[in-house]
Amino acid sequence: MLDNINEIIEKIKNGEKNEYARLVELFQQQIFRYCFFMLGQKEEAEDAAQEVFIKAYINIGSFQLPGNFSAWLYKIAHNHCVNKLRQRKIISFLPINLDSLVLKSSLALPGEDRELTDDLKEALNQLTAVERSIVLMRVIEEKQYKEIAKLLNYKPATLRKKYERACRKLQKYLLSSGGGKKGEYDLTSIV
Repeated sequence: MLDNINEIIEKIKNGEKNEYARLVELFQQQIFRYCFFMLGQKEEAEDAAQEVFIKAYINIGSFQLPGNFSAWLYKIAHNHCVNKLRQRKIISFLPINLDSLVLKSSLALPGEDRELTDDLKEALNQLTAVERSIVLMRVIEEKQYKEIAKLLNYKPATLRKKYERACRKLQKYLLSSGGGKKGEYDLTSIV
């Protein structure tokens, strides 16, 4: 698939602009989902995803082949969403509605159909934008530390520590709020 993506990008760089629709089709859902988790509002996430693809299209000439287009696109999405959040001046508190979305079973209570509980939603709201981004990319998008580190300009070891701290922050909040019993949300098992 990577070769196919690089082929498409090469065609776009050579003037076949219609090929860009294929890239959008391949990554549209992932980028929308990421923007939704970061911004918390469906309409804003839809707009953000469109803006991310426009920025990527405008700057595709600067994308180096062979390269990881997915990582490059996520980096654009991350920067765009963080800028949006700064504009809203609520970088450390991001209310979101995740009712219809699902996390990994290790984050949900057994028997809850893997849906995100209210307690966990509230705990996620306690994270900063960067912490939330790291947790979302690692848990929901299942990205490797190395890829996330590249996207967010951290060393993989530093990013791993940030992820572990964010997980401990979530656990601490859940335990202190009465939203979970010790061991109920074992976020450290997602390494």
